[in-house]
Amino acid sequence: LYTRLETLSLSRNRRIRDSHLAQMTSLTSLDLSDNEFVSSTGVSTLTSLSTLSLVRNYRVADTALKCLPNLTRLELDCSLATDAGLLHLETKLRLLSTLETTGITGAAIARMTNLRSLTIDDTTALTDTELAQLTNLQQLLLLDCNTVTDAGVRLLTNLEQLSVVNCKKVTTGVLPFLCLCKSAEFDEVEMIGQDQSDSLS
Repeated sequence: LYTRLETLSLSRNRRIRDSHLAQMTSLTSLDLSDNEFVSSTGVSTLTSLSTLSLVRNYRVADTALKCLPNLTRLELDCSLATDAGLLHLETKLRLLSTLETTGITGAAIARMTNLRSLTIDDTTALTDTELAQLTNLQQLLLLDCNTVTDAGVRLLTNLEQLSVVNCKKVTTGVLPFLCLCKSAEFDEVEMIGQDQSDSLS
């Protein structure tokens, strides 16, 4: 039964251990959010994984990420991962979410040039120059991120969705630019906590 599983959520699960994961050779999607019992040892055996969620997970680290050659979607919110693990996925990642993960820096994210979707906060200290390297980015969510400015967003000519929450240096001044993006049509823009009066001056 285990060998046929393709999608599995073990969020807050207390029963499944590393030894069980070793039997799940077909698994492509795994959610380990708030999981305290599965470690890098178990995840390292899942070489078919394409999607992995490590939200508030403190047991899966770089050693596991280095063993996942097919991973394209990764959530690292409050996790142990660092640049060293992320760079093993340099050409493969299409979606990355990294919130309150102090081991991930803007320098590493800048090398993920095939990213289509990125969610970050101020922890990474991503700069405009680093953001500009992500030329294929289509979706961007910035949370309390004060190192990215309007100038950086304007460099992302393939954007289709932009969400900005409490980012002092990204203003409604980017809206005219978004209308001129190369994408066929801009699908969505959301800006929360921005000072519109300053942005339009």
